Amino acid sequence: MSELIAKIRRDVERILCLDVDAGDFTALGRNDPVVSELQRRFAGLRPVLFYTPYEAAAWCIIGHRIQMTQAATVKQHVADDYGERGAFPSPARLADLASPQRGLTDEKIDQLHHPASAALDGALDRDRLRDQTFGDAERQLQRLPGIGPFSAELIIIRGMGAPDAPPRHERRLEAAARDAYQLPPNAHITAVSNAGGRTAAGSRSCCAPPSDCRSDEGVLLPEEGLTGMSPLEWIYTAFVRDRTARS
Repeated sequence: MSELIAKIRRDVERILCLDVDAGDFTALGRNDPVVSELQRRFAGLRPVLFYTPYEAAAWCIIGHRIQMTQAATVKQHVADDYGERGAFPSPARLADLASPQRGLTDEKIDQLHHPASAALDGALDRDRLRDQTFGDAERQLQRLPGIGPFSAELIIIRGMGAPDAPPRHERRLEAAARDAYQLPPNAHITAVSNAGGRTAAGSRSCCAPPSDCRSDEGVLLPEEGLTGMSPLEWIYTAFVRDRTARS
């Protein structure tokens, strides 16, 4: 029982990103007025993770080419039909998913079998994925049918919980940053890592055209570790929410 309680505690801490140190997060606001305003408007904002990378991968497949509200409904149908007590089905249960299914094409049903098999084999274990580099994890995830670069990043950031992984394929982040910093339409977002440092803990997020992106401009990220979530992750969520609220 004590081992089960310890596992539950560890999983909850990870889902809430409490296993990542972010003590100097407020330093972002002291160095950047845009971030300071986002911190004020979205005080306490904490994006949480999917319960497992496996469920994040399944969500990506379910959500392909449909609206998020539709995807959420379809995902709940799968949970109701194959899960227990409303929870998303275990990998073993999802491996038995068969046509027809409400809101799922035959192609998606076939694709969903692959994260189920990968999870059963341990390939989607959160610790195992975290032990890999960002690039290795991204390449491994993209071997799953239906998982491309965008989906792989979502799994790494929102499923695996990589604290320093900047979303490179999320166009809304660049659009929101351009709006917030009043930058021209061709402005580009880049993360520049210092030697040997964690990407978020030792980098600056540059808002400039690709040919003129210098490490001494943009948003200053703290030099120490981060608690609760990565600054890039928090800023991304706040940027997108702010842009959505104003659109």
